[in-house]
Amino acid sequence: MSARVAIVGIRRNRQGLGPFVTRFLRELGAEVVAHVGRNPAPVDGVPGYHDLASMVSRHAPDGVVIASPTPTHLEYLEGALDASLPVLCEKPLVWGCAEPAAVASRLATEFQERGLLLMENVQWPCTLPAFRELHPLARTERPRTFEMLLSPSVRGVDALVESLPHPLSMLDPLLSRAVDIAFSRDDKGLSIRFRIRPTVVTIRLLWTDALPRRAAYAFDGCRADRSVDPDAYAISFRDGERSVAVPDPLRALLALFLQRLERPPESDPGISARIAVMEQVIQVYRRIAVERGWAVG
Repeated sequence: MSARVAIVGIRRNRQGLGPFVTRFLRELGAEVVAHVGRNPAPVDGVPGYHDLASMVSRHAPDGVVIASPTPTHLEYLEGALDASLPVLCEKPLVWGCAEPAAVASRLATEFQERGLLLMENVQWPCTLPAFRELHPLARTERPRTFEMLLSPSVRGVDALVESLPHPLSMLDPLLSRAVDIAFSRDDKGLSIRFRIRPTVVTIRLLWTDALPRRAAYAFDGCRADRSVDPDAYAISFRDGERSVAVPDPLRALLALFLQRLERPPESDPGISARIAVMEQVIQVYRRIAVERGWAVG
């Protein structure tokens, strides 16, 4: 029997992923039964609702994907808890509230205690099989160094909130308190450096509006540059003349969500750890930005 899934934030307002989530869920055999958002008009045959509770009482979905803007996540996560709904939530899980790391930890604990699946939409780990195909000898567990290049569409703290979940999700098995946090900035972007023992992490945020947005990562110097064919939206990793195809990571993550709906829920210990490190790094950035006269917002 196919899974019955609802979506919060089905439209593409603010570059949202809702339409892609809908398409991939259907391709994977799930039924998209309803959506929730400010505009409850039907979308592509999917009926809409203003609030989660009304949708649940009418459709009783097996799970919900929260793809709405970050400030709305806490409301919908708590509504999903009340309705005993498994969740896949856009990253970051929560932000903009007081003590987000504590809130994320509480939510992760409550979902686990109620036997409910909670996943965060961090897609880059789904690219690791392709990376290992490109670099068969690379050490992706406990590397000495990890680097990531991203080109977010926003600046300042917003860029950190948008970007940091990606590299942190690649380091989930290692995540602990970050130390020696440092920032540098030039006309082309912002660089962040810190250590999560035993790994030195370097993140480069590139200021550019060019599409498709540049992205790359490297374990111990073994690098994969993302290439996107804008016509077919085919993704590949390149290192010099070598390249490998990368299955769409959002589709892969949605497939994992559907699989886990059918099994006893597995807790994701990385959720609260990622938010805790984000909180650390952004606190340091705010202080340094004020000291050096950088734009904070």
